[in-house]
Amino acid sequence: MDGKSCYRDVSLALDQERTSVRTIMIFPGKLGNARLLAAQLGSRVGGHWGRTDDIAVMARGAGMSAILRFSSAGLSLATQVVLARLMGADQYGLYAVIFSSVSVLALPLALGLDISIIRFVPGHIFRNEGGFIRGLIRRAFQVEAILGLSAAIVWAFGSYRIVGQHLGATILAGSGLIVMELGLVAILTAILRALHKIGRAQFPTDILDPLLLIAAILAFRITTGSVGATQAVLAKAFTLVAVIALLGFWARRSVRPLIGNDRPLYTTMRWIGVGIPLILIGGSVVLLGRMDVLMVSALVSPTEAGIYMVALKIGTLMEMVMAAVNTIAAPMIAGLHARNDQRGLERLLRTTAKTVFVIVLAVGAFVILAGSRLLGFFGPEFQQGRHALSILVIGWAAASIVAPVDLLGGMTGHQRSTSMVMIAALILNAALNLILIPRWGIEGAAWASVITLIAWRGFLAVYLGRRLGINPSILPITVRGRGGLSE
Repeated sequence: MDGKSCYRDVSLALDQERTSVRTIMIFPGKLGNARLLAAQLGSRVGGHWGRTDDIAVMARGAGMSAILRFSSAGLSLATQVVLARLMGADQYGLYAVIFSSVSVLALPLALGLDISIIRFVPGHIFRNEGGFIRGLIRRAFQVEAILGLSAAIVWAFGSYRIVGQHLGATILAGSGLIVMELGLVAILTAILRALHKIGRAQFPTDILDPLLLIAAILAFRITTGSVGATQAVLAKAFTLVAVIALLGFWARRSVRPLIGNDRPLYTTMRWIGVGIPLILIGGSVVLLGRMDVLMVSALVSPTEAGIYMVALKIGTLMEMVMAAVNTIAAPMIAGLHARNDQRGLERLLRTTAKTVFVIVLAVGAFVILAGSRLLGFFGPEFQQGRHALSILVIGWAAASIVAPVDLLGGMTGHQRSTSMVMIAALILNAALNLILIPRWGIEGAAWASVITLIAWRGFLAVYLGRRLGINPSILPITVRGRGGLSE
């Protein structure tokens, strides 16, 4: 029996042995201590809020994902502390603005094919369509290579013509390289996520990346005696090379048994047609998290943007909770919707929302109480961001009342409506930033972010709830809708 047939047999066995088989799919190999802890934690959560196999698997996977995410959050904060301490608020703010800019630029370079990998590969596996898997992955890399290189060249040369005399060619060349690297990371991570290799998808970006970045920054400090935005950008570019190498190795090993010697088959326009609205959704979420930093830099100063960026980084402790659960929930939402299991979908979403809300509430209380002290680790000047941090924490806690509705829209065929809502949210956020930042500085940016976040999540919860006939929140309400409809 070849690898594809074996994988398909495992998929067909899910109805009889979902818990054991899916646990093996998500956690291949021997469970280490961290994985065993995640499985035990997930089992308790799943047993408390729902005894269906899907919810138990989601909880176990989320437990493992949460361990990696929180480890990443800690390492990311440690990295930002090192950067802020060594660089100072001015240079750190410049680095934050550059990295935010290239992160946004890298989002659409695969034309949504990275998101389409997550959406379509599980179905191709189930139908034993190795040729389509090979074709989708190959097309994603082809598009990324062409658009990524073009975007990097345009960014580097365009920025040099505009602000090159202030930044220098080295930092712009390094940031252009990062544009291409982030696109490759997105595709490789999507492949592993589609195959339920959650730990392997997250470890290089969440654990290895910050560790290597800290090492590279300290190496620059030892060899050159100082660290600025240029050194930080180059260190990030070098770090991403190692991340891509490890992700590529794992992705190749995971995909090879599924595609065998099948010739590539393509439905490019279908993949892009679904992927572009999905990338608009995901890209809008990322841009909403970066826009306030960019606008604080433009309307106030890069130094203030750096202070605000630190507040956002501390707030990622809460975002990591959402991301840990969302990583597991996305393919499960698509699967339940494909089976037209409306009751199971609602149960999964409510369990997700309850789990996230409780943890976010606890983490948020800690962050508010210890906010000044946490900010002080970065340097005394960063304590100016304590009020902005408190505003952001309150907003994230309020938004966690509903399930990940952006994922819900993308995984249930409502990606176009969801993308329109996200575009409207971007416009709202930009307008609020223009009004509030000149008057209240970084606190105004925080309020703009919070108002926008609550607005778009609340609207999507109501809209998708009615369209699907489910309640995607922790609130005890009955939703009347048409149920199961796609666009």
